[in-house]
Amino acid sequence: MTKTRSVGHLLNNANAGLARIIQRSKELRKLTNALKNMVDAPLCEHICVANIRENTLVIGTDSAIWHTRIKYLGPMILEQMRQMSGLEKLQHIEFRIQPLTGQPSATNNSTNRPDNSSCNKQTAESSGDSLQQALQNISKKVGKNPS
Repeated sequence: MTKTRSVGHLLNNANAGLARIIQRSKELRKLTNALKNMVDAPLCEHICVANIRENTLVIGTDSAIWHTRIKYLGPMILEQMRQMSGLEKLQHIEFRIQPLTGQPSATNNSTNRPDNSSCNKQTAESSGDSLQQALQNISKKVGKNPS
């Protein structure tokens, strides 16, 4: 039979499972804050550190447009994260599209929202000709038909 333990014991005992979960959550929050300080608004509002395992940092975004944008910043983020204590051996970054905590899940096409129009334009300006034209067309359509 399992021994009954107090909530305080579960929260404060480093060997208790709940304490490890709380500690991990704090570590990910600290890394998320550092990540958000590396990028400009509005991108920082759409990203978080979802996990860190072995030598790989996993970054989550809430839509495909932000996923594309953060991917371009991957080398800079990797370099800056390696300068943080304990992350010197970081070798890879993975990017995942997932709803961020506290936000409603996206059931509509978030790339066509008017607030993403400026992001589409900025990404287009730094892309190749065919991608640039496609993103500019999307941006123009979104500006005319806000949903």
